Parts: sequence; structure tokens; C-alpha cells
Amino acid sequence: MANVYGRLLNQSKDNLEDLLLVITSSQLRMSDEERLAQIDRIYNDIQDKLLFLRKFNESGNVLLMQRKREINDIKGISQFFNGKNP
Repeated sequence: MANVYGRLLNQSKDNLEDLLLVITSSQLRMSDEERLAQIDRIYNDIQDKLLFLRKFNESGNVLLMQRKREINDIKGISQFFNGKNP
């Protein structure tokens, strides 16, 4: 999970650097139409990353809940076989 978050962070940093280049008029020579197209591209890329991050977090939460249930099941079975029935 840390690798995924790290990669997303680095890619987002790259997006911000690209945006800074595009909006700083002295850095790149391009028309307003080209600038808007680049801004739209960066925006769409960031939106894709955000959607991915939300799905990834949701999947992580589902996995966490499954693991908690499994741990509780194991504890219950262990108590049952050790004669510690609730």
C-alpha cells in the first residue's frame, strides 16, 4: 500500500509541476488554447488519480474488515476448542 501511495504522490507532484509550467507564461511559449488544453489534460489526470485512490482506499477498508472478522472467527474457534465457550 505504501508503494501505491508513494507512486500516486510522485505522480501528483509531477502534475503540479506541469501545471506550474503551463500557467507561468514566461516558461513555455504556447497559445491560450494550448494552455487550456494542457490544463484540461492535467485536470483529467488528477481526477483519474483521485478516483483510483478512492477505490483503492475502499478496497483496503474492505480487506481490513474481512481480516478483523477472520481474527474474531479464529478467536471464537480457539476458545471453543479450548473449552472456553461463551
